[in-house]
Amino acid sequence: MASLGPFDVFTAAPRALSGQIGGADVRLAHVADVDLGGERLIYAEPAEGFMLVHHVQPLPGKDVWADGKHRRVPALAPSTLYFVDLRTPQTARMPARFEVVDLRLTLAALDALADDLGATRVTSLQEPDRWSTRDPVVDRLHAAACQALLRGDAGTLLASHLLHALVAHLAIAYGGMKLKRPRRTGGLAPWQQRRATDLLFANLVKEASLSQLAQECRLSASHFSRAFKISTGLSPQAWLQQRRVDRAKELLRDEDLSLGAIAQTCGFADQRHFTRIFGRIAGAPPAHWRRLHRGDD
Repeated sequence: MASLGPFDVFTAAPRALSGQIGGADVRLAHVADVDLGGERLIYAEPAEGFMLVHHVQPLPGKDVWADGKHRRVPALAPSTLYFVDLRTPQTARMPARFEVVDLRLTLAALDALADDLGATRVTSLQEPDRWSTRDPVVDRLHAAACQALLRGDAGTLLASHLLHALVAHLAIAYGGMKLKRPRRTGGLAPWQQRRATDLLFANLVKEASLSQLAQECRLSASHFSRAFKISTGLSPQAWLQQRRVDRAKELLRDEDLSLGAIAQTCGFADQRHFTRIFGRIAGAPPAHWRRLHRGDD
């Protein structure tokens, strides 16, 4: 019988969970000896990131090649974990008996997590004891992930939350991630605030609806409105009006633009509406503001 080719641990694994953090993919694969049909080479495609290797069962040892260089991984106790830099091509010859859970963490996912939490970014992941690190949190999260796989929950919201929790734990425990600032209770997560304000700013003329903004942030409309005000100090409508006035101030410096044209460009209903809102926020009607700031540049 012809020998089987190398086994791609993340694309060929029969049991896998997939999720995203800030649009970046995270993938967990559960592989055991029964999946390979005997001793076989397994590999992970190179990527800008890292792989967590978590041997659930004892490992008698294995041969590993990193960028073509051979090393021998010694016998490992059950629940031992270590990290591999995926920027270097990785291949391993697995023994006749093994069970492993691998997790691919790209730098994009780690960066997105840091931005979400308002934390320092992770540039490396390193276990304290190369061949003897054991982590009860990883044990429990991997056990929950395997239970989700048995129930057919791969790709569900539960799977996404499990992966997010696992990546956050690894980034803090082994990557030195630290919160840079306290988060406001009840406010938007940084990625939600960034997404909402980007969407509002991109739609100064044709205002994005509250339901659209809430959907982009995966919140109900009422929850989104409350959280947005906690985070920015303004309601979405007031925030948008402030940005429209800011844009109008830039255009008012161009003497050739009429007030009506500026009102239309900045998303105001008409010149009268523009004058009223601008005066309330800027402290002077647009024509008067233009005269006061003539020659500022």
